[in-house]
Amino acid sequence: MGRQQDEGRRLAFSKARLAALPTPAKGRVYYHDEKQQGLTCCVTEAGSKTYYLYRWVQGRPERVRIAKVGELSVEQARDEAKRMVGEIATGKNPQVERIGKRGEPTVAEAWQHWLTTAKLHNRRKNYLDHTTKAYELYVKPWANRRLSTLTADVITRWHSSIASKSLSGKCCCCKP
Repeated sequence: MGRQQDEGRRLAFSKARLAALPTPAKGRVYYHDEKQQGLTCCVTEAGSKTYYLYRWVQGRPERVRIAKVGELSVEQARDEAKRMVGEIATGKNPQVERIGKRGEPTVAEAWQHWLTTAKLHNRRKNYLDHTTKAYELYVKPWANRRLSTLTADVITRWHSSIASKSLSGKCCCCKP
């Protein structure tokens, strides 16, 4: 987009001004905040409005999503943009961190890795059957969670909930 076209899309963001932004007939249009350099608002043809930070990061232009308009106030979006600009100034790339989290293994992937390794080490069939039943019963509901989200506190609460369900003292996976 040329600089002349861009000039009409610069305004001091406010709740009222963002609410009054027109919806484009096709595609998306970016508006730029006059008070915080790099803060933009993307308006789509569906009417969605989203805050982005647009900056050159490590020699390339990057557009990093901040939040939907309405999830954060204009001042909160400016503060978040300032924080991200600070990170960029220290050499970090906020986009890489977000993408990196998507590449982290899930509980299901860790389970499959363990199961493959256990089979390679000739674990007994009874042991594998018992462990698979326990996984199916207790852990499988967490299959899509990233391993990095499992903190000690989360595991402790989960373990307590399992203990409260099965107070018989017998293994819940085995036949009575």
